[in-house]
Amino acid sequence: MNPQQPQYPPQQPYGQPPVVVVKKGTSALVIVLAVIGGILVLGFGGCLLCVGVAGKGIADAEKKAQADKQEKQEAVQVKSKDDDGKPGKPGTEKAVAKGVDATAKIGDTVMFEDSEWTILEAKDLGSTAPSNNQFEQAGKSDDGHFVRVKFSIKNKGKKDDMLFDQPKLQDSQGREFTHSEHEMFYVPENAKTLGLEKIPVGLKKEYFSVYEIPKDAKGIKFVARALETDGATKPIDLGM
Repeated sequence: MNPQQPQYPPQQPYGQPPVVVVKKGTSALVIVLAVIGGILVLGFGGCLLCVGVAGKGIADAEKKAQADKQEKQEAVQVKSKDDDGKPGKPGTEKAVAKGVDATAKIGDTVMFEDSEWTILEAKDLGSTAPSNNQFEQAGKSDDGHFVRVKFSIKNKGKKDDMLFDQPKLQDSQGREFTHSEHEMFYVPENAKTLGLEKIPVGLKKEYFSVYEIPKDAKGIKFVARALETDGATKPIDLGM
């Protein structure tokens, strides 16, 4: 009697893929639906990924736009002195930061790192600048006229400062005009000119300057400047 030999399952031929066994009773429709369901899941997942990427891009764009808007709002601050709080009327004071593409006007405060400048008044004196001193004659201009500017400066530095290169006027042709060397006699009595005056730290002080400019000069601007040597400048429209 031969000993019982172990029984092994029949071997698949080498290289032949395994046979997928479908349980009896499983319909072809179920199999097809399962395959379609898998495809739909994969497709839906891809759509969600695309929507997520697009949504992130939109959110980033909105965030950047909001940041740009906030930066501009911070750069141009309105400090209204009107009772009704409406900007743009006489008496309002608007702060214009350095580098902002905005036209500063009378009443606006132009800000630099070391100082703040505000034009309080600009007056055309005509061809004659009245003298405040009985021993000094009035200024006379044959070909032009005098402009007197009242302004304030606040020194934001750490110590008192002086301006040896005083602010100029500039017209629409780019011509620059320096202050009159006799301006101390053409300002109201007891008023201050920059001259050799020290600008005290932390305080806002008012000054006058007088300029003689040609009759054909238009679009006159006062060129405010930082206190530091060769500092930045910012024109302020005088409405002339």
